[in-house]
Amino acid sequence: MSSPNANQVSLKNISLHLSRKFRCEVSTDAAVFTTNCCENELAVLGKLN
Repeated sequence: MSSPNANQVSLKNISLHLSRKFRCEVSTDAAVFTTNCCENELAVLGKLN
């Protein structure tokens, strides 16, 4: 598993029953606050050993 970065996040200790549509909202911090939202399906397929 790769580390989180500007394009991805890592989820740990999540239930296999969490597969569904999620919404992510990201905001910048500075004098100008910009917000971006995205919705997508998350499929939890199994655990890494």
